Order: sequence, then structure tokens, then C-alpha cells
Amino acid sequence: MLKVEIDNGAIYLKGKPLYISSADYPYYRDDATNWDDRLKKLKECGINVITCYFPWRHHEQQINGKRFYDFTGKTQRNRDVIKFLKLCHKNGLLVIAKPGPFVHAEINYGGLPDFVCPIKNPKIEAMLNHKYEQVLWIGSEYAKSGRRPDLWPLPAPLDQNFLQEVKSWYRVIQEEVVKPLSYPDGPIFLVQIANEGIYSNMQRAPWDYDYSQSSLKYFRKCLKEDYKSLSKYNRFHGANYSSWNEIEPLGKWKNPDKAEDLLAYMDWSAYQWRYMRRIYQLYSSFLSVGLPYIINVNPPLSEPFGIDAWLCRVNPDEWPNIYYGFTNWIGVLSEEKSVMERYLIMVKRKRGMNLEENWGLTDPYGEPYQFAVVCFFQTLLAIAGGATGYNIYTGVGTSLWDDKLDKFQKKPYPSNAPISDSGEVTPKAKTVSLLNEFFKKYGREFLETEPDINVGWGLYLPYAYISVWATSKGGDISNKFSIPKCGVSLNKLQHQLLSSNVDYGLVNLQTSSSDILKKYKIIIFHGGFFMDKETQMKLCDYVEGEGKLILIGEIPRLDEKFQRCEVLKSKEKDISVISEKLLDQNDFVKYLTKYGLKKVLVKNDLNKVWLYKHPTLDIQYLYVLAGDDETELIDFVYETQVGTKNVKMRIPTGSGAILRVEKGTISALLLKCINEYKKISVVPFCQVNESKIYTDVPCDILTMNINSSPIIKIINSEKEIVSFFISNNNKVKKLR
Repeated sequence: MLKVEIDNGAIYLKGKPLYISSADYPYYRDDATNWDDRLKKLKECGINVITCYFPWRHHEQQINGKRFYDFTGKTQRNRDVIKFLKLCHKNGLLVIAKPGPFVHAEINYGGLPDFVCPIKNPKIEAMLNHKYEQVLWIGSEYAKSGRRPDLWPLPAPLDQNFLQEVKSWYRVIQEEVVKPLSYPDGPIFLVQIANEGIYSNMQRAPWDYDYSQSSLKYFRKCLKEDYKSLSKYNRFHGANYSSWNEIEPLGKWKNPDKAEDLLAYMDWSAYQWRYMRRIYQLYSSFLSVGLPYIINVNPPLSEPFGIDAWLCRVNPDEWPNIYYGFTNWIGVLSEEKSVMERYLIMVKRKRGMNLEENWGLTDPYGEPYQFAVVCFFQTLLAIAGGATGYNIYTGVGTSLWDDKLDKFQKKPYPSNAPISDSGEVTPKAKTVSLLNEFFKKYGREFLETEPDINVGWGLYLPYAYISVWATSKGGDISNKFSIPKCGVSLNKLQHQLLSSNVDYGLVNLQTSSSDILKKYKIIIFHGGFFMDKETQMKLCDYVEGEGKLILIGEIPRLDEKFQRCEVLKSKEKDISVISEKLLDQNDFVKYLTKYGLKKVLVKNDLNKVWLYKHPTLDIQYLYVLAGDDETELIDFVYETQVGTKNVKMRIPTGSGAILRVEKGTISALLLKCINEYKKISVVPFCQVNESKIYTDVPCDILTMNINSSPIIKIINSEKEIVSFFISNNNKVKKLR
């Protein structure tokens, strides 16, 4: 048995699951004398894992032209990462190590050392966009005006000179830091490679990068692997190339007249995830430590083509031994529906950990992040979407760094962390403590539960490969070919489902087995005129197994190379083909109910409820996010195999709650009833059938073990003593 394993996104240590309650601590921004105190305070808040970047530019130094590494603090105390990691281990905290090479983290040049910049080292090729312009990032110096940071070109990730530098960095980190301090003898149990893609640009469109020569060389290699021969490539593309090197990727959308003209767009879009996989494979080979590797994907962009662009590059089903995780940083979820929708697509793409949730970085992400309720709301959405752990970014505020590390960020960093830069345990830390205590008790059990889902959206990524280009111009492919609007339709469907409190899953039609497809009673996808034969056959098998297939648009009639293939069309009478216009109508969910769709029945759909059920026990977990209605109780009904459960709950707008129900009775709950952002407070109340829990004044409340010896924690109360009531079968007991 491996010491550390990942299965369905969940972490197992020596065979036992661990729900991750983590916090990031940028040790490199703080003084080493503070480390132990801050780690102890995070531990007291219930944190079980520390995440931390290892900034390359911080640890590889250059003096008088000579380069050397410092991991022991010989040149500066906060470079003693060995000491920091040993303190984590001493305090019983595990560590997710994040060695970059690019880390962002508001550090000069994203944490890269200056000597890998193509300006400083002309031997290193720059990354290019489709206009063959250099892709830029904030450097480590001010521009000539002195008013803003200078923008520097980023290295082409596949450039051999740059890769050699990365390899050297990773190998030293491997031998001097990670290996000696790996689990179980040390705290490091996971390694995150790269950051939100490569340069925090995972969500960018196919035309944004990478058109450098090193990338094009690999692109042509991929084409050769796919098409086998140049003559075959020419035949499918209607081309007459005499060499693979003559083939250039497209960078601009033009409505094609022939179907084969679409293949060039598809080739470059499909290359995006292969490009990412190649870089991840290289990085993981440079850092061979026998631990699982994870990545942290960032959410789709808000542009019409944003989801399609994201799907082109984010294909975790094709990243063997690289495990999925995700971040945020796109806006305040409780304020913007589009932000919530894009965030949820990212969470549902593949089960994994929330590796960065904003818990206090207001600049440039917004003043609302100073309030605990905003951060709590967002973390709860990630958990409701299936996250196998969450992260407080950052858990500790810092203000003791120098200009070589970060010349531009305001101090402290972040502005409103749960533990301040002076070491104060803030009220926000108390909210973190309640959340952590709940999952310390129930996290392992929650990992055993399953979401109450019977509808899935079928992802067929080749449709995204085309629609990302056409959607960027707001046009259609041509009069001859209709575009399968993959991302646009997915977003419309999710909007409809969320509006009616219907949970759903995302399923990759190409890589998922027939058994996985059959877990969904209903599968919906936006069809196109083509689909590979293997996937068509899989969908036929799904229909024959009494699955309900709802296809928006048209049934495929060609295969992936646009040759005649009507396998799925042979099942036309068993498939519901609907118009795209139905997705724009409010009664779409009502249309689905005739096919056996089940959902949590919420009286006011402004409030959102997610339901998880234990597969063998009469235990359910419910995650509730309150909408804009401040006047009524949140009122909903859900079904189990042993009967109906009626739930009433009171929390303020923009807040959230977790409820554990066992055998029809409240067994644990976490209600955040103080909304500091909106300046709203309510008296906590929760009822499941005849079981009730409530207090007599506004407060945030955590209760556990209700049926035995109750554990009660109350914070932010307006009175020093709060009366707490438990009512089961109309018998009320009062606790103080």
C-alpha cells in the first residue's frame, strides 16, 4: 500500500481518508521568529494541513555573478524553509508543497528568478500569442515612468534552456527539501506542480498561447502521432503539404466553407490539453519523490467563449497521475450569479480539493473579502459541489518581506487574514474554527456520501474545440454547418438547474465508461453533425440500458474526421431531440421531470440546497446558501428511502449552513447567522420534522453529537450567555 494515495479526488494516508482543512502560510513574507506562533494558532483553529509556495526567486540567489541556493536561512532568516517545515511537523501539521516554478502569489515576476526572463537571458525563448507577440507578466522592476511595474516576457514553457533551469531547480528542491521531509517522517504529503495552468493562465483561449517555436515543434509532433502520415493529414484537411514543418496553427476565426477546414481549428484546440499534459509530465519527472502530484485549475473567463476555452485546456481525464484541484479569484460568489455558475462548473469538472479560497485578500479582489461571511459562503459552495477539502488563503497575514521578493504589493498581505500580521486571532478565525471543527468530526464520513444527482451534462470536448472559435466572434460556422455550442449550452443548462435547485454532474462522454454513464438517469448534451464512432456506440449502449438521452440540436451523422457515421442516428426513435430555445425557457426543468428527474423541493428557489446521502446509513448532509429573501424561513423538502424530511431553517441572506440529519433527526449543524458584510443578524433556527434547534439571540452556532453529549459552540453573540434549545419529539431541553 502506498503511504499517500488519491482516489476520486480524496486523500488517503496509509489507507485512511483525510478531509483537508488547510490554510496557506507564506512563510517567505514573514519573519522566522513568528512561524511557530502562527502555526500553533492555525492548529488551534482546527487546520490540519499547511500549503506553501517555495518561491524560486527567494531561494536561488545570485551574488557577484555566482548562483547558489539557500534553504537554511544562511543569507536571510525567512529562507530557512527546512526550519519552517520542521515546525509544521512538530505542530502536527501536514504540508502541501508548491515549488512552482511560477507561483504568482503576488510575487515579483510570479516567483521566477530574473535570470530566466528572455530579456535577461536571450537564450531563453519567449512565449508568444497568435499575433506572435510576447506574453507579458509583471516583472521585478518599475517601468521608466516609475509609476507602474514593468512588464516582462514569460519564458516559453517548452524551451529547452528554460526547461533545463526548471529541472535544476526541481532537482535541488527534491534532494534538499522534499525528500528529506516527506511523509511520514516529515510533513510533506502532496506536491502541487505549476500554478493555475503554467503562468496562472489555464483559462485562456487557444489563440492566447503558445505559438513559440518550441511549442509549434511539439504541436507538429502531436499531429504526426494523430494522423500517422502526412498524406493522411492532407487527405482529411484538403491540403497539399510536403513537410510537417509547413503546418502552422490557426490564430483567427474565419467562417469556413468546407467541413475539412474545421479540422485545423480542432487540431489546435485539442493540442491545448496535450500541451498542458506534456508540461505536467515533464515537471513531475524532474521532481521524483514518490508522492502524488496535484494541480490547481482556475475558473473559466466571463467572455461568451470562456467555458469552451477552459474546456479545451482543462482535461484532467487525460492527465494520468496528475490529480485535479482548483482555486477561485474571479469575484464575489454571493454577489454575482455568473461568478457562482462559472465557479461551480470548475468544481464539478473533476472531484478534487479547493486549493485556494480567498479569505482576506481584498486588493485587487474586492473589499467584501474582509468579511468572514463572504469567505464562508464561497467555501461552502466548493464543498457542496464536491470538494474533498478546502483552503484558507491565506491563513496568516504578513508584512515582513523585502523588495527582492515583492516590490509592489501593499502590506499586510493579505489585508484581512484570520490571523493578522501582528499575530492577533481575529473574529474571522473563529468562523474558520467552527468550519474546521465540523469537518474534523464528520469530514471522513462526508467523503463516504454521494450527491443526490440523476442528471448529467455530457461533455464532448471536440464540440468545444470548434465553438470556442466561432463563439469568440458571435457567429455560426456557416450556413452549411451548425455549431454545437458546448460551453454556452452548458452554462444555460446550469443556470436553469440552479434556478430550480437541481444538482447535476459533468461526464466526459469520450473517456467515461458505460457503467459511469449509466449512473445518470438523464444525460443531456448539445449535439453536432459529427462524433467519433466509439462515443456514438457508448451512447447507444446507454439508451439500450434505459437511460434517457436528451440531445440539443442534431444527431451526429459523421465521425470525428467527418466521414459518414450514423451509429447514434439508428437510435433516433429512442432519443429526445430538442431545440436550443428550450434552454432559454423557465419550464425546462419541468420538461425534465417527466423523465423521472428528482430534486430537493425548495419553497423559494433564491435559496440553494445541495443534498448528499450516505450509501448504507440513514444519514444526509445538506448545504444551504441563502438568497436575497430576508423575510421568510428557508423551507424545503427532500426524500430518502425511509421517508420524507421537512426542513425549516433561518440564516441571513448571503450566508450559509451545514446540516447533518441522522434517522430523521438533527444530529449536527453549523449556522452562520451573523452577516458582517450586509450587517444583518438573525436568531438561529433549524427544524427537521419534529426535531428543532434554536437560540434566543443572534449568533453563529455549531452543534454536534446532539443525541448524546452535545458539543455547542457559539460566537459573535450579542449577549455573553445564550440560551440554546434542543427539541426532539416536542421535548425541549434548555442549555447554557
